[in-house]
Amino acid sequence: MKKYIIALFLIILIPGGVFLFNYLKINKTISEETLIKFSGNDSKESVTQSLTLAKIMDGYNIEWQTSAPTVISETGLVYRAIGENQEVTLIASISNRFVSLRKRIILNVLQDKNTAIGTPDISVQDLEVLNRHFGTRLETDYDGESLVSITGVYRELCINSADSALESLCGIRNLLGIDNPYADLTLSNASSDEFGRQYTFNQVKNGVPVYGRSVTVCSDTAGMAYYLRSGLLRAIGLRINKPEIGVNDIIKSVIKEKKAINEATFALRIYSINDHKDSPVLSYVFTMSGIEKSGDGFDETSIYDADTGALLLSLSNIIT
Repeated sequence: MKKYIIALFLIILIPGGVFLFNYLKINKTISEETLIKFSGNDSKESVTQSLTLAKIMDGYNIEWQTSAPTVISETGLVYRAIGENQEVTLIASISNRFVSLRKRIILNVLQDKNTAIGTPDISVQDLEVLNRHFGTRLETDYDGESLVSITGVYRELCINSADSALESLCGIRNLLGIDNPYADLTLSNASSDEFGRQYTFNQVKNGVPVYGRSVTVCSDTAGMAYYLRSGLLRAIGLRINKPEIGVNDIIKSVIKEKKAINEATFALRIYSINDHKDSPVLSYVFTMSGIEKSGDGFDETSIYDADTGALLLSLSNIIT
């Protein structure tokens, strides 16, 4: 009988001791300072950049909840509001197989005084935090200062429509080099396949399309962004004025060089390729088909400077 009493006592005592040991260890070794890593000069009272939230520490698993996911997400991304500071409570659930407890941490997210549109901008460092959370690999490619591609997750947003794809770009507009995706981009193509969806947006400036400049967003079947390809022109400084040369003047000069033009269309575009990458110009893009003076047929796209009439680019397909 005595053996049974001792065994029962140990059954009660040992688990209680293990729980107490783990409880004391968590409170002693896992503090607010170790759970959250701030960026730059940020602190609990002054949050302006995204956070690095611990996931595993000293053998304990850590899961996060947030009182305001639109301000601080569960992965630590910070979205600053315009016009007011916001208080957010993060809850860290710390556990192993012996114990589970929660820590509450109150943070003050400062208002964003510089953001032009509602969705706050994020940096490459924010993207690294986001991809660490999802266990995905992040790769970014640049041509000088211009972003070429992002391989990996760049927004916590379900992208299943052109509107949501455009919204996703608002959070990386600084990386793209544009001010406002809603004003600077227009949808040119949307498609889907067994791998997911693709949305391509052409760049515009004051309503005038930028020739050959676009950005494509790719999301998987669950709506998660996994790839972005950009050919956008950063910070277009061109002032859109009335063209110095009329389109009819260009047409007259083209007709002189051809035997006959069967079809012709033209459009006003901003040209920023080759020698004009750093100095974009207003241009006319002509798409023509007809007969050369040699008798051969042609199908041609030519681009002319709208202020000087100079030929900027010609893409010809001679039909014999």
